[in-house]
Amino acid sequence: MIDPNLREKPYFTIQRAIELFAKIEGKIIVEIGCMRIPMNHPLSQHDLPCCVDGHSTLHWAPTKAEVYSVDVSTDAVNTVCEEIVKRKIENVIVVQDDGINFLHTFPKTIDLLFLDGWDVGLRDYDLRHLEAYIIARDKMSERSMILIDDTDVFWDWDRDDIFMAEDGRSGKGRLLIPRAIKDGYKLECCGRQTLLTRNCSQ
Repeated sequence: MIDPNLREKPYFTIQRAIELFAKIEGKIIVEIGCMRIPMNHPLSQHDLPCCVDGHSTLHWAPTKAEVYSVDVSTDAVNTVCEEIVKRKIENVIVVQDDGINFLHTFPKTIDLLFLDGWDVGLRDYDLRHLEAYIIARDKMSERSMILIDDTDVFWDWDRDDIFMAEDGRSGKGRLLIPRAIKDGYKLECCGRQTLLTRNCSQ
């Protein structure tokens, strides 16, 4: 089993995505798989053990975008709801649903799609993330971003355990990343998280 404290924290990739989101004047963020660990420290602090989770939902909130945070887990949804009430956040909409089902019915254009659903080790976790992207693909704006969590690890079914991936393009993004690149997205950075952008430099 990998020691989570030895992995990169998601903070810097999330911040890079937020910078580009502002540059393209993004309006809508969809997060599949919301934060699962409460944040009991300032938003700018990112070096505590709990920060390995990323606290992504709370980082999206200051963008003032419409943020849709979706998770099938009641515990995760309750955690986010408690945080946004405590912090008086009004632009985060929390939805308890399967991510793929949510994306099928989502009627709006997405500027930033954050995929952090099906955990590494769940059967077909990489395929589910690809499926989520394919469903969302026609809903993505011309200038848009895809951020994928846990691309630095993979599940070895023969050894029944999780291992580090050397290329930083594995895990939840193993199937998704090459498809998105084929569709015109550019690899902005990869590692703990992979960020892909389309037309964001214009």
